Amino acid sequence: MKLSAQLPLPFFSQVSFIDKLLFTKHLSIMIKSGITIVEAFEILVSQTQSPVFKKVLDSVSTDIQNGKSLSDSLSKHPKVFDKFYTSIVAIGETSGTLDQSLLYLSQQLGKDYAFRKKIQGALMYPAIIFVVAAVVGMGVALFVLPKLLELFQDFETKLPLTTQILIYIAGAMQSYGVLIIAGFIG
Repeated sequence: MKLSAQLPLPFFSQVSFIDKLLFTKHLSIMIKSGITIVEAFEILVSQTQSPVFKKVLDSVSTDIQNGKSLSDSLSKHPKVFDKFYTSIVAIGETSGTLDQSLLYLSQQLGKDYAFRKKIQGALMYPAIIFVVAAVVGMGVALFVLPKLLELFQDFETKLPLTTQILIYIAGAMQSYGVLIIAGFIG
């Protein structure tokens, strides 16, 4: 028997939402069709493309083979399987309706995924407008304001505060424009 410990996930690589959704749906179908949890995990581990998720599933599979419950095994990976997920699995194990609990979870994950996609779609237009406005603003600051700076410096009158601020920005962009843009992009 293998011993298993909680595998820390690298901070830069997380399990994708779609991987978790498909895993839950497939596990539900396999359990409903009569495949044991151990066999289902062996199949799912072999079919998983994500190396990080594969390590998590392998760890969970090892824990199950060592006699732990599915909910306890999943709860060792809170960055992948949150408290709601493990609680629903625990309820399914206790009531003997694990396949239905996993089906419910996959439906909820599907709804969450659709909601996230709608939010991303709704935020796309403002993001495009912001990027275009930033590019136009930088273009004006780099090319138009320096020309106006020369014009305003020729005047011998006291300029309004907003114009003075604009002249200061133009001077800064003329002198340090490339650094400012590189810092903004960075």
